[in-house]
This record gives sequence, C-alpha cells and structure tokens, in this order.
Amino acid sequence: MIVLGIDPGKSGGLAIIASSPRGPRIIDAIDVPIGKDDRVDVIAVISFVQANPPDLAVVERVSPMPSTVDFKGMGATSAFNYGAAVFSVRTCVIGLGIRLIQIEPTAWKKFHELSKLVDPATGEKLEKRKVKEVGRKKALGLFANGLRYFPNIGHHNRAEACLIAVYGATLA
Repeated sequence: MIVLGIDPGKSGGLAIIASSPRGPRIIDAIDVPIGKDDRVDVIAVISFVQANPPDLAVVERVSPMPSTVDFKGMGATSAFNYGAAVFSVRTCVIGLGIRLIQIEPTAWKKFHELSKLVDPATGEKLEKRKVKEVGRKKALGLFANGLRYFPNIGHHNRAEACLIAVYGATLA
C-alpha cells in the first residue's frame, strides 16, 4: 500500500511511503513547498503527489493554539495563515480524488511511543525541539533510507510525515 503522510502547515512535510509486511520504505519526502508569495505552492504539492499516487492520504488534524496565561499561542494572523496552508494541502489531495483520513496528533504519537516524553535525568517534560529530535530518530530507526530524507533536526517535519503515514497504513 502507498500512503501519503502530511505534517500540515507552511513548515510541515509531505511523505509518500510504501507499507508492506517487510516494513515501510520511503518513496519520497519533502518540506511543504512554499511559493514566492509565501503561500503553499499547490502546483508543487499536486506534482509531488501525482509522481507517486498514493492509495490513501493521512493528515494530522490541527487547530490553532490560542494564547493563555501559561502559553504563548498563535495570534489571529498566524492562525489564519496556518489554516490556509493546512487547507491548501488538504484541498490538493481531495481534488486528486485520494481518500483522506484525519488523525489526532495524540493517536500517531502514542502509536510511535512519542507522547509524554520526559527527560530521564529530571523527569520533566521535554522541550519541543528535543521531542522533534526524538521523533526524527524514531523515523530513522523505521526507515533504512531515512537519512537521505531527514539528515538533521531541521528535517523533523519530513520525519513526522513519515510517522503519520506509517500510522495511517494501520488504519486502511
């Protein structure tokens, strides 16, 4: 089965994997393409997906993160831009006639044992950047060709898209 995993947003990733009993293999993985107008390049997204048409697409369900007393979330403009990027990618997939499943971030992270990560030394919750690196290393362990697609922490979005695709393959 060929699965497209989508880590949504302008700083997200797209990954097409082949899922088989022998284990998953990355066919291709990229950052979400952004055009000169600082918006998702929908033509590039469509070209990427059409190059290796998936049987299924899986996207992380997202929502804006409002600010609270303890958390600096998204402002209105950021939330609007994030939503536009998410819906641009989703619309490309739906327009290509590919079955799309939305999944909760907690579901795929739990599946890959990436939820509630704590620092073994302090017992405190890991900061976001460290969580991203743990996820990238998890993906490197699953994919023999992973280093080609996410050689450093800056490519964690591609790794997360791969992990989302692996989880999605279990739902098909």
